[in-house]
Amino acid sequence: MPLKQFIRRLHGDVAIHTINSLTRLEKKFINSSNHLTFLMRCRDLNLVPNGLSLSSPVNSPAARSILHNASKLLVKERIRHHRKVKATTLNSITSHLDTLSSTLEPETYSSLRAAQTKSNNILDNKTKTTHLKKLQQLNPKPADCTTTRLQKADYQRKTVVNLSDKPLNKEHISVLSRGLKFVPTRPLRNHDDFIINVEKGLQQLAPGGKVDFLRHQIADILQKSKPQQPNITKPEQQAITDLRKDKSITIVQADKGKAAVVNFHTLENGIRIYTETSLPCNKEVDHP
Repeated sequence: MPLKQFIRRLHGDVAIHTINSLTRLEKKFINSSNHLTFLMRCRDLNLVPNGLSLSSPVNSPAARSILHNASKLLVKERIRHHRKVKATTLNSITSHLDTLSSTLEPETYSSLRAAQTKSNNILDNKTKTTHLKKLQQLNPKPADCTTTRLQKADYQRKTVVNLSDKPLNKEHISVLSRGLKFVPTRPLRNHDDFIINVEKGLQQLAPGGKVDFLRHQIADILQKSKPQQPNITKPEQQAITDLRKDKSITIVQADKGKAAVVNFHTLENGIRIYTETSLPCNKEVDHP
C-alpha cells in the first residue's frame, strides 16, 4: 500500500494536507536557496542575470551605465527577497514537521521523511545544475593558462625570426611580435603643441569675436582629459630602447608575411645598408 494512502487511512485528510503543504514549502525553500546562491555569485562577479537586465531605446555610454547600475540594484533587491523567503519558509517547515512528528507514528514519520528527503535531493541537484549552466553562460570560463601561453609562444615564434647572433629576451620578442606598424602610446599628451596648432586657426573656428570663449573651452577640455593608458610594459619600453641603440642588427619585414626579421647589417662596397621600417624600435638612419 502506498505510504500516503496508509497515512490517510490512519489519520485522515488533514494529515495528507499537512504533508502536501510541507512538500510545497520544502520545494520553495530549495528553489529560493539556489536562487540566492546564484544571485550572490552574480553580484560578486559583477554580472547581471538576463531576467534582471534592463534595456533602453537610448544606446549611449551614459545610458548603458545607468541601466547596468540599476540592474545591479535589482540583483541586490532579489537577494534580499530570497533571504526573506528562506527565513519565512524555514519557520513554516519547522512548524509542519512538529505537527507531523506529533501526529504520525515514529516509524511512519521516519519513512515519510526518507522519501521526502530523497525527492528534495533530486530537486536540489537539478536546480544547482541549471544555475551553474546559467552562470557559465554569463561568465564563460577563461581559456586554460598553459594553452594560452603555448599559443602565444607559437605566434611569437612565427612572427619574429632572429637570423643574427644577438640573443633576444622575452621583452624583445614581445615588442617585435606586435608588428612593424605597432606604435606605443604616450602616457602624457603634448598639450602645448595642441594649443599652438589651435591658436593658428582660432579666427576661423570662432568667428564673431568668441575667441576667448573658445580658448576657455579648449583649456577646460585639456585639463579634464585623462592620460592615455600605456599599451606596453616598462620592460618592453626598455627593450625598444635597446633595439634602437643596437648598431649590429637591422630589423626588417619579411618578404612574405608580416614577420619581423632580425638580421646582421650587410656590407656593400664597405658601406652598411640599412632598411627603414615603421617599427618604433628600429633605428632612424639614412640610406647611403
